[in-house]
Amino acid sequence: MSQVPNTSPSNADYDVENSTGANVRGDLNNILDAILTMNSGAAEPAYRKAYTFWADTGNNLLKMRNSANDGWIDLRTLTGGVTSSADATINSVNIGKGANSVAANTVLGESALDSGSLSGGHNTAIGNSVLTALTSGAGNSGLGSNAMASVTTGSNNTALGRQSLDANTEGSQNVAVGYLALTANTTASSNTAVGAAALQANTTGGSNVAVGLNALDANTTASQNTAVGNVALKLILR
Repeated sequence: MSQVPNTSPSNADYDVENSTGANVRGDLNNILDAILTMNSGAAEPAYRKAYTFWADTGNNLLKMRNSANDGWIDLRTLTGGVTSSADATINSVNIGKGANSVAANTVLGESALDSGSLSGGHNTAIGNSVLTALTSGAGNSGLGSNAMASVTTGSNNTALGRQSLDANTEGSQNVAVGYLALTANTTASSNTAVGAAALQANTTGGSNVAVGLNALDANTTASQNTAVGNVALKLILR
C-alpha cells in the first residue's frame, strides 16, 4: 500500500509540520510516494479531498474523489480497461445508457436517447438523434440517423436506416428497414416495411406489409395490405 500512513508524523493529512529533520524527511517521502502511486491500496486513503486519485487495488479500479468529496468516481481499470459509472461523451457522441441511466437502455450517438423525461427501458439507440424524444416507450431498437426520432410512448419498434419511422410517436410493433421506410408513420402499429421508401407515406394505416423499393409508398391510412416487389402497390392512396 502506498498511502500516507496514520503513523506518519503529520498523521496522514499531507501537512508537513515543523519537526526534526528525520521526521520532515519521513513525511515528505510518505507524501511523495502516495502521490506517485495514486494512493494505491485496497482500502480508501484516510485523508482525501475533492479530485483525489485512488488506485483501488482491491477492485482493480482507478478512482477519483467527486467534487462534493463524499464518494468516488470510477475512471478505468488498473489493467488498462475503460470503466465508468456514468455515460461517456467522445467528440459529441454519447456512449452508455442515455438520459436518466434507465436500466437495460443502450445508446451510441449524438443527441440520441437523451430526453429528460425518459423512463422506458430495454431501448437501443445507435446513430444521431435516434429515439431522441422517447419518454415511456420500451423495447425499441433504432439504427441510423433520425431513426424513430419522434417516438415518445411507442414500444417494441425496430427501425434500421436513416429516417426510418422518423415521425412515429405512439405506434408500436412496427418494423422499418431501409432509408425512409415508414418515415411518415405516426400512430399506426404492426406494420412491416423492408426497402428504401417502403410505406413511406403511411401515417395511420396498420398491419401492412411492404417488401421492396417504394413498395406501398403512397399508402397513408389503408390497413392490412401486402405488397412484395419493386414499387408494388405504389398507387394505393388510402
